[in-house]
Amino acid sequence: MKKLVRELMNLGLTSREAQIYVFFAKNNSNKKKEVLSQLDIEDQELSNYLLQLKKKGFIKINSEDSNIFSIIPLKTVMERIIQEKLKEVQEIRGEIRDYNLP
Repeated sequence: MKKLVRELMNLGLTSREAQIYVFFAKNNSNKKKEVLSQLDIEDQELSNYLLQLKKKGFIKINSEDSNIFSIIPLKTVMERIIQEKLKEVQEIRGEIRDYNLP
């Protein structure tokens, strides 16, 4: 789980955002109250993190009840991580070519 949190941080999440996302993914949860007690976080603070996760494309918040939301599936997030890593490898290959390295 720590590796997944690190990879999510590489995608632009803060440590806390990544922990919250992983909690919801792992526990198949969609309600704020479940994370409040488990991660020892205040309601307003969690609301702010959830808004940031929404802006970053990791969750969708229910338009009728902001206490209910859905996460973007972990599989989709993993595909993002894979694509990001492939992009990094391509950039490194380009640098190797630019410097005529063996």
